[in-house]
Amino acid sequence: MNVDTIKRKFEKMSAKVELEDKIGRARIVRGSQGTNPRIDIATRGRDEVFVIDTYDQNIDVEILYVQPKQRHLLLMLKNNMTHENSKFLCGHDERHWFVAAIPESASAKNVADAMDALKPEVVKESLKRAGVKAKHKNKRKNEAYIRQGEWFFIPAKNLEVDKLMILKNEPIVRTRGGKPHLCEFVYRVGGETVYTRGGMVQNESEHKDYLKAHPDEANIPWNRMVRDATVYARGYVKHPDHSTTYLDGWHKVEPNTENKARAREFMAFLD
Repeated sequence: MNVDTIKRKFEKMSAKVELEDKIGRARIVRGSQGTNPRIDIATRGRDEVFVIDTYDQNIDVEILYVQPKQRHLLLMLKNNMTHENSKFLCGHDERHWFVAAIPESASAKNVADAMDALKPEVVKESLKRAGVKAKHKNKRKNEAYIRQGEWFFIPAKNLEVDKLMILKNEPIVRTRGGKPHLCEFVYRVGGETVYTRGGMVQNESEHKDYLKAHPDEANIPWNRMVRDATVYARGYVKHPDHSTTYLDGWHKVEPNTENKARAREFMAFLD
């Protein structure tokens, strides 16, 4: 692993990176245990900096592809003991730098492959139906979808909704951490009710059993949410790290495919 080469490649997209050097430079430990690599985005004064902590000398960092104009690169962590490779798309989206874990099944070789791998099938189908040209398929807004961070909003022009079931100012968020995206109007179909607090996620049965076993916590508030529902949104969608988006009519809500990546567990920074 050539640290200077890696830094130069990050500099090509106007980014800074800090990482462990195998020949003795001080490594940055960010609170994880074990020997798994860890990727984070840290604040240094007014700057955001990519931080890669490989933890031991069995991890190599390799930059597979850099796209300077788009300010994106594809990074791979190679575990020389297990021979497992984990790929990450690093780049800039609107206001901030980001890291996205790429599903291992995608075999991404460049930035375009990585961006395509992050699109769920329903988004790819929408792109085909709308006949979106290749040069526009990764824009945040085109005829097939509107994207805000990790969320895609796909037009659902023929959707009929029960007005009594429309929720107002509803957050959407993945199960694992992250800042919620606040939708002006949300309509859900199906799904399972879950209760969340801290890192805990419990279904109805688990939640009842937990409260029976911990009666002293009966008055501690939990968040009641719906998991694995089909979700639609319209109106304004707000997030502190992104420009406010307006959905004119109902749109199906779909997250990107990061949840399919084993490498996601190595990310300290979550949207």
